[in-house]
Amino acid sequence: MKKILLTAAYLFIAIFSYAVSVPQIVKDQFAKKFSEAKDVKWSKENKSEYEAEFNMNGKKYSANYSIKGEWMETEEQISTIELPEAVTAAVKKSHPKSELVDADRITNSKGALKYEVVIKSGINKQELLFDAAGNTVK
Repeated sequence: MKKILLTAAYLFIAIFSYAVSVPQIVKDQFAKKFSEAKDVKWSKENKSEYEAEFNMNGKKYSANYSIKGEWMETEEQISTIELPEAVTAAVKKSHPKSELVDADRITNSKGALKYEVVIKSGINKQELLFDAAGNTVK
């Protein structure tokens, strides 16, 4: 009985320690931009930024907002064949023995477009970031 109560207490603490209170302005701005979003899960990216992970039109997304409700960026999961040729070529050139396993298109509030790719070599995975021309972004 003691084990069950202890386990329940840990579970309760774990659930409520991940609860995020999102300001209403952030929720409102998100709802305006992503009115068709489903299964929205909020988290705190850092002290001044919130992230919503959601599904929309059969794809996975994440969107970041400032605490004032300003949209900062959106990541959209894409297939690796949707990557620009320059990005695919850059990955093959810089990591010829790796397999390209995942990709995201990232658009920010300034209109910049980046691509985050995940490569796999054996059991090791690595994330890389490129601009649309295939240049590495830090």
